[in-house]
Amino acid sequence: MVTPARRKNEIEGELSEREAACSPMERRFVHWLMNLPPKHGFRVRAARLAGYGKNSSPHVVNSIAQDLLAKQNVVNLIEEVTRKQIRSAAPEAIAAVREIIADPQHRDRLKAATVILERIEPTLQRLDVHVKHEVVDRDAEAVAYLRKLKALGVERSKLEEELGYSDLPRYERLLELEDAKNAIAPVIDADYAAVEDAANGR
Repeated sequence: MVTPARRKNEIEGELSEREAACSPMERRFVHWLMNLPPKHGFRVRAARLAGYGKNSSPHVVNSIAQDLLAKQNVVNLIEEVTRKQIRSAAPEAIAAVREIIADPQHRDRLKAATVILERIEPTLQRLDVHVKHEVVDRDAEAVAYLRKLKALGVERSKLEEELGYSDLPRYERLLELEDAKNAIAPVIDADYAAVEDAANGR
């Protein structure tokens, strides 16, 4: 059986950053807190094994333990130790999963197999996002609106109010250019005949 004195020497080995942020007694408290069976009063026992409240009542030591658990550096160390213990339990966890998979009658067999397969080949979730880009020609809209207003005989003051005093001349110019562009020269239907040149005999 490993005695508390021997365990104390083991705890005080090479320190991580979070361990170094705690005092030796705080480190011992976290160690025993994480390794004692979580039975009634185990926090008080962890505090006593760490060296707190040797001659104090359980109530006082329990208050000390609660104060320790409220300290951020102690919380950080508990988090670190928890991660280490979870990693160290990986062999047992794998063995348990193998036992489940090996039992065809186990109700969680498919779930255990899925967990392993997900670790090996995660399911790909694809999200297709279709974005529609619509290019709106504001000038073209304004010119079309101006054309409609002019066709209705709207007064210029109203045109300036609708399209803006400074922008109206530009829209009018664009309207003129558009009309010129769309203008088509009339095609004249006619009969053509050859005319002889009397002087040249042709």
